[in-house]
This record gives sequence, C-alpha cells and structure tokens, in this order.
Amino acid sequence: MQLKKGQIVEILVEKLAFGGRGIGEVKSDDSEFAIRDSKGYKIFVDGVVPGDLVEVSLVKIKKNYAEGKLEKILKFSDLRIKPQCQYFEKCGGCTWQFLDYHKQLQFKEEQVQEILKHIGGFDLKTLPIIGAKEEFFYRNKMEFSFGDGEDRKFALGLHIPGRRYDVLDIEKCYLQSELSNKILKTIRNWVLKNKLTFYKFKENKGLLRNLVIREGKNTEEMMINLVCSDEKFDKNLKKDFVDLIKDIDQKICSIILTQISVGKGRRTSMKEETLSKKGNIVEALKIGDLIFKFNISPCSFFQPNSKQAEILYSKVLEFADLKGEEIVYDLYCGTGTIGIILSKFCKKVYGIELVEDAVKNGRENANLNNCKNIEFLCGDATKFLGQISDKPNVIIVDPPRAGLSNEAIENILKCFKNSRQQTTDSRLIYVSCNPATFARDVKIFCEQGFKLEKVQPIDMFPHTYHVENVGLLVKHI
Repeated sequence: MQLKKGQIVEILVEKLAFGGRGIGEVKSDDSEFAIRDSKGYKIFVDGVVPGDLVEVSLVKIKKNYAEGKLEKILKFSDLRIKPQCQYFEKCGGCTWQFLDYHKQLQFKEEQVQEILKHIGGFDLKTLPIIGAKEEFFYRNKMEFSFGDGEDRKFALGLHIPGRRYDVLDIEKCYLQSELSNKILKTIRNWVLKNKLTFYKFKENKGLLRNLVIREGKNTEEMMINLVCSDEKFDKNLKKDFVDLIKDIDQKICSIILTQISVGKGRRTSMKEETLSKKGNIVEALKIGDLIFKFNISPCSFFQPNSKQAEILYSKVLEFADLKGEEIVYDLYCGTGTIGIILSKFCKKVYGIELVEDAVKNGRENANLNNCKNIEFLCGDATKFLGQISDKPNVIIVDPPRAGLSNEAIENILKCFKNSRQQTTDSRLIYVSCNPATFARDVKIFCEQGFKLEKVQPIDMFPHTYHVENVGLLVKHI
C-alpha cells in the first residue's frame, strides 16, 4: 500500500511516545515503508490514548514513519476519562487530562525506561515514579496571553496549539489556584471596560501582551506582572490598575508593570516598574527539617511546582550523600536553589551560571538563608571548571532540555580526574527534564568509568507528558 499525504487511514493506537503523541501502525507490504522490528508502518498522532481506534489524515510522510492529524475516533479506549477542564481539547496547557492520573504515571515511567534502554543501552530499572499529591491547581506561575480569540474578538488565556497568534479565552484554568482565576476574571473585565488594545505581533502595535501570575504556594504571597508594549501607559491608568489589584486579595503583595520595546534593527529591551511596595515575592521550601526561603523576582526561574520541587531537591540531597567535608559544584545553577540547600550539608559549594541576573538572585538567596559557604560564579560552566582551585567530590548538573555539550562533558570528566584530594567515590548527579538527552549524556559518562546507580523519575507536571529525572552516577576509587 502506497501511502500519500492527505490520505485517511484507520489505526489502533498502541502506545504513547515521549512527547505525548500516540503511535499506531498501518499494515503495509510496500518495502518502501517497511521498518525494523515491525510488520507495519508507524503513524504518530496527537489527542489519542492507547486503545483508541481512530481515523487519521496523513500530514507528513517519512521513510520509517508518518505524522497524522486526528479526524475521528471510531471507538473510544477504556483508558479514556472525562477531562475536568472544559477547554481541554482546544487549549495547549494540558495534554493528558483524558487519562487517569495513575495511568499517566505508568506511561511516564515506562517511557523513561524505554528511552534509557533505546538511547543509552541501560537495562537498569528506574525507581518507581514519584507522582504529585495535587493533580490540579499545582503551578506557582502562569503566563496568560492577550490576543485574538477564535471569533477574532478579545481573548485572555492560553495559546491554541498550532496557531501562533491565536489565544483561547479562558475563564477558569485548573493549573493554578482559584485566586488566580479570580485575578484573570477581574483583569479581563477591567481591560474590556477601559477598551484597552492588545499587542499584535505582525503589526508591532497594541498595548497588552501578557499577564503573569506568580505565587508562593507555601507562603501565599502573590505577584501580578502586567506585560505590555512600549506604548504609553497612562499614569491614571496605572493607579486604577493598582487599586483594582489591591481590592482583589491582600495576598497580592507585588504588582509589576513590564514594558517591552521591539523594533527592526535594534535589540529588544525590557523595563520593569514596581507599582507596589515589594518588587518580589518569597517562596519557602521544606527539605528535611529545614526551611529554605527564596526571593522570586518577575523574571526569576523557579521550579513551577513547589510541592514537587521539595521532593526533587530532597532526592538530589539524598543522592549526594554528603558527610560535611565535600566540595560541591552546582552547574547551570540558575538562582542557586539546589546549591543553597546542599550548602547546609557540605564544606563548600560553587554555583556556576551564565545568566547574570540569576547569579545576582542566587547571591541574594544565599544571604537570605545565611549560607556563608556558597560562592556564585557568572560564566559558561564549560569554561569555568578548570579555574576553581578546590576540586569537587560531587557535581550537580541541571542543564537545559538540549542536555550537556561534548565540551561540558569533557570538562566535567577532567574535573574529577584532576581532583587529587579525592578520597571518596566521585558522585555526579544529573537533573534532567529531557529523558532522551539524559540517556545520551549518561551513556558517555558511563563509557568513561562512571556507573549509573539510580534513576528517579518525578512528575512535576500532572496532565502533561513532561517528566523530570534525577540520575546518580558514581565513579569508584
């Protein structure tokens, strides 16, 4: 059977791939579409669960697989449940709400296991995935967009998948708190009342771009950040906005106006104006018997799920197995969350981060937690490692989704090799949001004498395909 773009085919969805797409197959005798270890031709499609019998239109044809668009569900899988959110099928915020949460965890654990074997060649069984106690309202940060709705009218909500400039107008989101939804409704009404314009990317015109809501889940402090273009924001309008926000709830202690200037031939610039007494909020994390506090500014990175972040960082601390005399490198440290926590249990921590503002926040957070034995260095981690005189016993890496560069891996290996005072096993703890690059990088370390001892999957984002992993690699002396 010769498959063609636009052709409608019927498939039974067999499994979910990492990334959330379902996989089914079309039986084919055509050698052009024969693939290894299979009698059929693989079709990837969004919006399905294992067991669904569906009709799919083919949108992209490759030698070993095709990508399709869901046209019709002929028979629903027994695994399907009714999504809690009315916007689920159109919104890009969640992808797996039609699956029971325990099944989501099962699929995520299986995917990590499969990727470790397929890419890394590891037969190691992961530790059981740690799920979230809170399936909904778990995020401490949401970024909503102003824009064209489906009917080309004003919308405040989340982007529609596959439609870059279109926004789905949302009255209630199940990802953040109920108070967040109240804020969303209040600001929508205020915008409509004042007939404010929203920013149009193609024309570089209009005022309102985004509404960012941040909250400390353990402190209940909230921040509202209204992100606009560089068009004039009237002084009286600012006052009206501040009064509006203050009347919503006393938990809102930080109000920010961010204006972004974009133009051809010049760099994009950003200006933040604090409209309240505080320009930041504080979040607290409980690790063991200790409480750590962290300042969060408008642009600070902080793990979006505070409760699961406590589990993630506790697992890093457990894997580090610190006795009090270790030198720890925290690479890609961001605002220093992991390093600050570990500094209470070791001799010295060096946090290395490329982004200057993150380093500044890290130093502030170290002072906030009275951490005297952590030093932050601003620069490229791949080039900084050889410049530190103290050699590490433990290295923590938490790289972006792309994983570690070959240069970074090489320099990390050199660090351990040149550690003359090493009297204990070298421990490398790899925190990753991408199982594929994690498996790829860990394989290289293991080829150089490390052993992958443990992998702990943690679900940071229920109802999405995302999964975090903490890996422990040990090189024995």
